[in-house]
Amino acid sequence: MSKEKDRIYLLAQKVKDNTISKTELDEFNAWYNSFDDEPANLNEEDKELKERIFISILQRKKLDNKPFHALVAKLPLIGVAASFLIVFSWIFLNYSPKAPSKANKVVAIKNDATPGIDKALLTLSNGKKLDMEKIKSGLIAVEDNFEIFKSKNNTITYKRLSKADNSSLYNLSYNQITIPKGGKYQVLLPDGSHIWLNSSSRLRIPLNFGITERRVEMLGEGYYEVAKDKRKVFRVVTPTQVVEVLGTHFNVKAYEDEPLCKVTLLEGSVRIISGDKSSKFLKPGQQAEISTKSHHINVKNVDTAPAVAWKSGYFEFDHTDFKSLMAQLSRWYNIDIVYQGAISNDYYEGRISRNVNLSEVLKILENEGVGFKIEGKKLIVFTNNN
Repeated sequence: MSKEKDRIYLLAQKVKDNTISKTELDEFNAWYNSFDDEPANLNEEDKELKERIFISILQRKKLDNKPFHALVAKLPLIGVAASFLIVFSWIFLNYSPKAPSKANKVVAIKNDATPGIDKALLTLSNGKKLDMEKIKSGLIAVEDNFEIFKSKNNTITYKRLSKADNSSLYNLSYNQITIPKGGKYQVLLPDGSHIWLNSSSRLRIPLNFGITERRVEMLGEGYYEVAKDKRKVFRVVTPTQVVEVLGTHFNVKAYEDEPLCKVTLLEGSVRIISGDKSSKFLKPGQQAEISTKSHHINVKNVDTAPAVAWKSGYFEFDHTDFKSLMAQLSRWYNIDIVYQGAISNDYYEGRISRNVNLSEVLKILENEGVGFKIEGKKLIVFTNNN
């Protein structure tokens, strides 16, 4: 991306975040008007003007080789634009232009899939399984030195017994919390640490948690708010790496079917230890990508919002390839993806609510090169020329 594109992209991000200054907005307007026959000013509040600008931006000539798609949940069309133009669709998030689009070559959706809900399966150390959807709130189990509760806001809460001792020091037994496809749940550990678990995730909690160290094992995705304790390190162990912290907020994404494990830091400091024993520290606003094959750690500065949007009820795509996007839909809507034909190599940016039916998301995703059909628990994805 050229320096000019970088600058325009930055200005667009500031418009999206409502942090742009008047001088910067004038700069953006000047850039836009250099492409347009009719001058336009984004300071204006006229709705028709903004609709015209939006349509104009989406119809401009692509400047990159790989196509991008702007996803805006409130808009009935898909825009194909240059990489540095995509974010502009966010400017018009609160508008719903009725402009025609040639992206309406779609397949009628006869079936549908509902969004995920709070559900989890708790497996105790003796193998007993507790379905959180069916259990009433209150005390649900006692394990060694812990009482386990289900709260009214669908959180599994661990509390140390008042007469707890260190008899569990060498107890290697675990509790396991499994989040199925189409589910999410929260866990509150005995030290006060709070974990949000995404679909298709698994968390293992040793019964000696907190005695000498604070350690959990996770597969899938979880957002962590770790209570501070300078005496005891908190460790999140995945098949790819160990994340070490004392007290901080971060997101770990470590799915078996994805080539990279991603750790995104929002607050505090974390240390990433890869499978080959190499390690790196993260600062707030940084993300570590760890290869599941080579164990190489790549650290970069990122916008942290897309990594944690799921916790707030959104899909947020930031230069997301089509297959990764579909994997998120598969996990959240509890549906299997079947590809017929070549998989799209397009990239997507934008935000879509996770609280709508799958059909609503597909209406936003449909474009002239991809079609969808739901058959039971399968979502068939195919190119229109098949």
